[in-house]
Amino acid sequence: MFQEVPNQVGCCDFCENQNVFIKEFEDPFGVHVMNGCFYGCGDKRNETEKG
Repeated sequence: MFQEVPNQVGCCDFCENQNVFIKEFEDPFGVHVMNGCFYGCGDKRNETEKG
């Protein structure tokens, strides 16, 4: 089974944490709208070593 893995680090537009693994959200036309924590806000797996 295919499992998505985090590959981008940035700022979450929901919780505003910096240097976390992010997932990009797009509108129905494929235009980038915002970023969110990859595993959901507050999940320790989002934290990078840079922290």
